[in-house]
Amino acid sequence: MEKYLSLILLAAPGFIAAKIAVVLGLTSAKKGEIDSLARYFSYSFFAVLVTIFISALSGAIDLTDDWQSLTEKFSSISFTVKMLFVTLFSGILVGSFWALIGHNLFMKFFNRINVAVGRNIKNTNGSLLNKIFADGKEHFIIVRKDGEKIAVGFIYAASDPFDDKSELVITEYPEYRAELERAENNPDKPSYLRNILQTYVDIENNLVITETEYPPEWIH
Repeated sequence: MEKYLSLILLAAPGFIAAKIAVVLGLTSAKKGEIDSLARYFSYSFFAVLVTIFISALSGAIDLTDDWQSLTEKFSSISFTVKMLFVTLFSGILVGSFWALIGHNLFMKFFNRINVAVGRNIKNTNGSLLNKIFADGKEHFIIVRKDGEKIAVGFIYAASDPFDDKSELVITEYPEYRAELERAENNPDKPSYLRNILQTYVDIENNLVITETEYPPEWIH
């Protein structure tokens, strides 16, 4: 029984860290089982190190202990409960740090190397759609499919990259399309909607999403 408890506590921090990172917005494109398993093991490596470090500082374990003596300690309910809380805290700490700070620092460092050697910068946080629009800010977009406008408005929600299909929910009002038509048909009159900020192109599905500026009053 003690052996199973020790194995669970060794594996748990990685799963907790991975889930916390996802909750805090860090996602990745769908991958196979091997890639997903490697991802969990990566989280587990750092989470277990933090668990051992905190446990040693608190006196819960002695770094001179061998694995056999550590396993025997799990026969104590108080020790097991203490370790459960430590692993929970370690998983939350590692997942939060990686999602909020670590991942961005990691990508900035290696993308600088990519730029230095003449390569394109890389994005590993899910799809590009999520990277450019899932930042907590308001985005006014025009969605075109095969050249036809199918949505004009603010992004309300987007599906997670792990989902089977990519989805967007757009908040639309009649004045949005009216202003877009005025901007397209009256080029001499100023319009925020003619100020394009960026364009996302889904080549496979012939989908084009154009982000533009918008009248400040629309946000209210």
